[in-house]
Amino acid sequence: MRKIYKKLSLFALGVLCCATCVSGGLFSAHTEAETTLSTVDIEEEYTIGETVTVPDATITVDGTAYEATKTLVYPNGNTAAVDSAVMRMSGEYQIVYKAMVDGKLYEETVTFLVLTDRYSVSSENSSVKYGTNSYLGDMQGLNLTLAQGDTFTYNRVINLNEVTQAEELIRFYYTPAVKGEGEVNQTYIVLTDIYNPDNFVRVQYNSRIHDIGYAWDRLFISAGANGQDLKGMEYSPKNGSLEYEGNIYKLHVNNFFGMASQSSWTGELTHIHETFAENYNYLQFDYAARKLYAHPYNFYKSRNMIVDLDEPLLYGDNLWQGFTTGEVIMSIHCENYASTEANFFISDIIDGELAETPFKDEVAPDIVLDMQDYSETDLPKAYINKPYRVFDATAYDNLEGVKQVEVNVYYNYHGSGRSLVQITDGVFTPKRTGEYTIV
Repeated sequence: MRKIYKKLSLFALGVLCCATCVSGGLFSAHTEAETTLSTVDIEEEYTIGETVTVPDATITVDGTAYEATKTLVYPNGNTAAVDSAVMRMSGEYQIVYKAMVDGKLYEETVTFLVLTDRYSVSSENSSVKYGTNSYLGDMQGLNLTLAQGDTFTYNRVINLNEVTQAEELIRFYYTPAVKGEGEVNQTYIVLTDIYNPDNFVRVQYNSRIHDIGYAWDRLFISAGANGQDLKGMEYSPKNGSLEYEGNIYKLHVNNFFGMASQSSWTGELTHIHETFAENYNYLQFDYAARKLYAHPYNFYKSRNMIVDLDEPLLYGDNLWQGFTTGEVIMSIHCENYASTEANFFISDIIDGELAETPFKDEVAPDIVLDMQDYSETDLPKAYINKPYRVFDATAYDNLEGVKQVEVNVYYNYHGSGRSLVQITDGVFTPKRTGEYTIV
């Protein structure tokens, strides 16, 4: 079977190498003697892009100092014996110092954090900057410029279980470089499961700017999970045919229409808005009910549901079951540009903090083991001189996607004289009885 190990950076399995032997008590070598690590000059926190020097150190055992080896352990479990490294991954790092004294291994660890940017764009052709916007006076927020093919990502995890339908996940404005000229046809807000990148929900905001003479003061919005059609419910009591919760709608499927929303995508003020600050759009999500909402058209103020993702009337048997835990990452991209770039102003995102301050990524990569028909407490037995296959493993990080998993096998991992066992093509061969640990 496949099992997700949430918020673990590594997973260890104890294996006995003969069916009749019994493992004795486990112990750490450094508990048998008084040990101290020399002063290590390291900061508690760094940011992405900084170069960190990995200092040399000594381990003192019973009053005598011994030179220690040093290994940098990355947040995804990868290791490197280096003197310095550029921080390209956020999370908790370890520097592991080891010294072998009289046949016994002593180990000390120093940790530090690398913080990630709160938000990012996928290339240097795009930009995002906190500040004011000429359309909106003194209002503070994110000025986002998205070049064709680029994506904006809000890197903090959003827990939809903690969000009510009345709260906006995001509020944003179209702020084209030239007032009166729309820049893009489709804008997508995407919510992606942090534990499964193939599980996502897309919300399409369609301006139809290539339709000559089409209304510039409204958007049409549709949505769907991966594997579902994009659908939008347009309130239409006279011409609709779909009855849902006491109202009549037109159901639009994979076209340019959907729920009608009144907001300008040209930077011009609509006839119902007194100030441009009222010309916003937003996204709301009643996650428990699987319902998405946006800013409604003026005449239908209470009819602002885009779609219900697990409603049989809309999707038949193809109902969306939700995210793994309700935790997602939000991103924005565009399609069908009328210009070289598209400009937006984001005034709010659900957790409320848009200032350019880095933060700690507290979601460790998930390691998924393909354990077939076995479990943690029922592992295949291992025997001397018989090859033993290590379970296949994959890892997924909420910020960096699928990650390579480094697997090591140790003999006597928790005791003195720990030794690394060779793995070839996913297989190792025990050569002596005792406890082996796969890390």
